[in-house]
Amino acid sequence: MRLRVFALSLMLIPLNCYFVAMGEVFYYPLHSTAIVLFYNAIITLFLLMFINAILKRFNKNFLTRAEILTLYIMLCMATSLCGHDMMQILMTSLGHAHWFANEQNQWEEKFFQYLPAWLIVSDREALYGLYNGGVSIFENLKIFLLPMANWGIFTLLLFWSFYCLNCLYKDGWISQERLAFPVAQIPLEITDEKSQLLKSKLFWLGCAFAGVLDIWHGLHFLFPYLPDLQTRWDLSPYIVNLSPPWNAIGWTPLCFYPFAVGLSYFIPTDLAFSCWFFYLFWKFQMVVRSLVGIPPMPGPYQSAQSSGAWIGIGVIALWGARKYVKQVYKGPGRKYLWGFLFGFLSLCIFSGLAGMSVWVSVLFFIIYFLICVSIARMRAELGPPTHDLYFAGPDWILTSFLGTKMLGNSNLVMFTLYYWITRDYRSHPIGHQLEGLKIASQEKGMKNFNLAYPILYACAIGFVSSFFVFLYIFNTWGLVNKLTNYYGIHLAAEAFNRLDRWLTQPQSPDFLSIRHYSYGFLFVSFLFGMKKVWPFNPFHPVGYAVAGSWTMSHLWFSMFLSWLIKIFLLKLGGLKIYKTYLPFFLGLIVGEFSIGALWIFWGIISKNEVYRFFI
Repeated sequence: MRLRVFALSLMLIPLNCYFVAMGEVFYYPLHSTAIVLFYNAIITLFLLMFINAILKRFNKNFLTRAEILTLYIMLCMATSLCGHDMMQILMTSLGHAHWFANEQNQWEEKFFQYLPAWLIVSDREALYGLYNGGVSIFENLKIFLLPMANWGIFTLLLFWSFYCLNCLYKDGWISQERLAFPVAQIPLEITDEKSQLLKSKLFWLGCAFAGVLDIWHGLHFLFPYLPDLQTRWDLSPYIVNLSPPWNAIGWTPLCFYPFAVGLSYFIPTDLAFSCWFFYLFWKFQMVVRSLVGIPPMPGPYQSAQSSGAWIGIGVIALWGARKYVKQVYKGPGRKYLWGFLFGFLSLCIFSGLAGMSVWVSVLFFIIYFLICVSIARMRAELGPPTHDLYFAGPDWILTSFLGTKMLGNSNLVMFTLYYWITRDYRSHPIGHQLEGLKIASQEKGMKNFNLAYPILYACAIGFVSSFFVFLYIFNTWGLVNKLTNYYGIHLAAEAFNRLDRWLTQPQSPDFLSIRHYSYGFLFVSFLFGMKKVWPFNPFHPVGYAVAGSWTMSHLWFSMFLSWLIKIFLLKLGGLKIYKTYLPFFLGLIVGEFSIGALWIFWGIISKNEVYRFFI
């Protein structure tokens, strides 16, 4: 791989991090990285292809396909850090405890002694600009460098562990099971020169349909007197007026997103069916519970059951891949197993130096990487438009099963500082890494290239870029002045207020949550067993695991429409007609992402809130 790829990424990664951060944090207009397909990476990929097409007229090639795809993978790595929910939370957590401590909450007496000084910022003078704005990022930059350098080491260890973990399973999932990898197929299709995508009328028709729709939505947002083409509905006002038990269905959006229809077209039909079916199944559970008088499920968005289901997917994936791991261990691939163990132990040592007990850190990262394996399997097999798991990571599982009394204050403080990797998993990097390995396996120019170098390089550049971008945004406008939205101080407050509750009101094991964790795990195991006995049944365990979430609530109807269209096309003409209309659905993705990006660009220039193409 030529050095120009790394040089070009040095320019593209900071620009993309700035664009994503402004779009998601500044005026809170967009949940773009809650989607598995990062719109900024797709737009950059498409622009590079467009530039190549122009230069070919002059018999010049700007970049090869392998180089463009490598840049795409690197942009995904960097975007996973600056998007929901990772460094957006970390950067607001650095000084939250010391800035908001007062006599009323008594945080200083409760937990300051357990905060590792090398991972936080305690200087209130340095924090003034972060929370009030109006100062240069260089004014107190040196105060932030030590904690961010340490968190940077932690992040590199995480990315290295993800890479080694993916390498243990990729050959089995790619070559032996031949999983679909739907999300990885999209950049491969866009860059495939044989498909002549830029010359396809169906592609441009899809772009026009999605683009014109989003242009009109954006104009209506700016000029409300213009009539709108309604594509999003909330059924809640009608549901609350229903008689029990039907009113237990609760909040139910009905949304049409062209990009989601396009993305779902790549998902196998049984998996797409499972996603929207099990979303309705989650609603059915609520009705049945209300009918028989059982209280609502613990946690927002059925977190405990969803977490049990995710753990079940992870365990099943590990069990199913045991043969691959044995093959890898007996061959030259054993280095990945040792590499993962090095990363795992290094993360535990890092946590121990920060104050976490050895046994807690081991349990914490076992659960965390089990969830990561689950994400990787979901992305390889299903490629859902989103995968979010609110408030159900290793910190929630351990406090539910063991209680906060047994864990102790220092461990609870570290759970709070790790909130940026455990709160949710929407933009998690492990799926993007795995898809990068899938892309490399299908592109001839990348087969002999070690992706570890661009992945870790992109991690380092993405981390530094995100650090400076967020520091610039916060110091310019202020977290408590301009940035009072959800992704300003809210998420850090969420973490530290939870810590306050844990310390003020120590809890015993939560047996209600444990029952729901167990139910989710057992139900996924049952669905997996049914798949083994009856392979052609459409009820897939992965669909159940991802369906009971907030983001899926916005996407289920688009997935249903895409599934319905795809079933019709397959019945009409089989695989041939499916491939014929594929450019149209790619156009839906590129069209909506392009116009959505232009609206965000206009918002950055005008400093005004603009139309958001997703939520």
